[in-house]
Amino acid sequence: MNRWVLFLYSKEEYLWPRVSYPGLRPFEIGFWGRLFKCHIKQAEFMAAGEFNYWPFISKEAFQNAKNSPVLLSST
Repeated sequence: MNRWVLFLYSKEEYLWPRVSYPGLRPFEIGFWGRLFKCHIKQAEFMAAGEFNYWPFISKEAFQNAKNSPVLLSST
């Protein structure tokens, strides 16, 4: 939650791949998962950046936002 707030009030852009239905994975396995190539889309998403720092794309972007807070700054 804190990372989301930091991201929303930072100057960083959201650079992760677009997800059609975020939070919804009804056909991840089996025939439908293969049909919609869910495993490929998931692998592409995970390879796009450093997932441990999501919604930031990288540790560097996270550190930049952390070192230059917008929400509580006096400027």
